[in-house]
Amino acid sequence: MEASIEQTAVNLIQATRNELRKARYTELSMKATERTWSNLEEYLRTAEITYFSREIGMLFLENRYQYSSNPNSSTNQDRLRAIQLLGDFQTHERVLIRRQTRQRDIAEPLRRVFHALMDFRKQSGAANRTLESYSIYLGRFSFYLVEHGVMQVSEIDVPHVHGFIQATAAAHRTSTVYCTSSVLRVLFRYLYEQQLHPKNLAFHVPSVKCSKKSKVPSAYSREEIQRILTAVDRGNPKGKRDYAILLIAVRLGLRASDICGLTFDHFKWESSTIELRQGKTDELLVLPLFNDIGE
Repeated sequence: MEASIEQTAVNLIQATRNELRKARYTELSMKATERTWSNLEEYLRTAEITYFSREIGMLFLENRYQYSSNPNSSTNQDRLRAIQLLGDFQTHERVLIRRQTRQRDIAEPLRRVFHALMDFRKQSGAANRTLESYSIYLGRFSFYLVEHGVMQVSEIDVPHVHGFIQATAAAHRTSTVYCTSSVLRVLFRYLYEQQLHPKNLAFHVPSVKCSKKSKVPSAYSREEIQRILTAVDRGNPKGKRDYAILLIAVRLGLRASDICGLTFDHFKWESSTIELRQGKTDELLVLPLFNDIGE
C-alpha cells in the first residue's frame, strides 16, 4: 500500500508522482504540477510542517499565489489540481480524474425546469447559499442526463438515477454524494407534484449514510499555528493581509467563505467589533475586534 495518511508530505508527493507515471502522464503534462509541488515542499520546510492535508494545501495556495484573488485563472486551476491530486491519493490511494466543467451551468434542454425548481425553493425561503448548491448539483445531473440521451425530465428513469449516483461516488467524497442525493429527492418530488413526471423517483434515490462523527475534524496544535503565522512575510501589504486573515480564522473561528467576504465596512472600529451576516445561516454575527487583528 503506497499511500497512507501517516506518510510525510515529501513521501506523499513522490508516491503520487509515481502513480501519475503509471497512469501514463507525460513529463510535459506534469510540468505545472511538478512546479507547484516543488514550491509546496519549500513552503512546508519553511513552516516546519511535516504532514500534508488539504487545508494546508489551500493555505499554501493562498500564501504563495494569492489564490482567492483569481481562482478561475488557468494557472491557478493548474495549481489547485496539483493540490487535489495529493489529497485524492492520500485519501483514496489512487488518482481521480476530475472533469473540468462549469459546474454552475445547467444543460439547455433541462434548464427551464431546473430553474423553475430553484425559483420555487427560493419562494419557499431557501437561502442563497442553498440555491447555489442546488445549481451545482443539478448542473452535474443535467449534463449527465444529456450525455445519456435524456432531453426531457419525463424521460428520466431509475437507471439514470443510479448511474449518476455511482458516477458521483467515484469522483467525490461521501458528503458530496449525500448532498447530491438530497437534492435529487427534492427535484423528483417537485417533478411529480407538478405532474412533470409520472413517477415519484425520490423513492428510488439510494440512501447515503454520512455520519458527522465519521470524520476527524482538522485541527492544529498551538505550535503548528504559530509556525504557520511565523511563515507569513509581513514586510509587504499582501503579507499583512494574509496575516490578518489567518488571525481572524485562528482567533474568531470564522468560516473561510465569510472571511473572503469581509470588507472594511464590517469592521466597527468605534465599538471594536466585527459585524457581518453569515453566508451559510444568514444570521447576524457580532465578534470582538482584538488588537492584534485590528493592527
